[in-house]
Amino acid sequence: MATEYTINEEIVRQTLEVAFTKNAKDHEDWFICFSNPTAGPWKKISFYNNNHITIIGGYEKEEKRPDLIIYSRKYKLLLIIEAKDYLSELLKNADKIKETFIKEKEKLSIFPLIKDEISSVKLYYGLVFFSENLDKDFEKIKEEYKDVDNLITFFVMREGENLIIK
Repeated sequence: MATEYTINEEIVRQTLEVAFTKNAKDHEDWFICFSNPTAGPWKKISFYNNNHITIIGGYEKEEKRPDLIIYSRKYKLLLIIEAKDYLSELLKNADKIKETFIKEKEKLSIFPLIKDEISSVKLYYGLVFFSENLDKDFEKIKEEYKDVDNLITFFVMREGENLIIK
């Protein structure tokens, strides 16, 4: 029997987080530096460096923050990701999301423990949301976020009873 559930931002974010972590061999591949659950410990940013995890900073309870920060030392990539349940939320909140992307780039570049390492990685901004029409939704994202360099879009879609990332 199929499990009934409602798509929400939390499920979308967790689907992407699981996709990254289940395919990682170790913290060198992909490391979740920050995950923004709707409730929980406020709000630590971790970094994997020299074979151990270090807390490098955090967020105030009401501070703007992304939903995920994912780092790969192996691939020299840093992803700052915003999750929304549906495309309409990404379009409606585009200005706020773009502000958060800019703020995060500045914030991460000033942490003394990672400043040198961050300067040598490629930074990408990401959007993740549930989609039932990948091509149509992708065109709308391209138009609304055309001024954001290095943007990656992750689509959460149903495949049978499962949610997958495209």
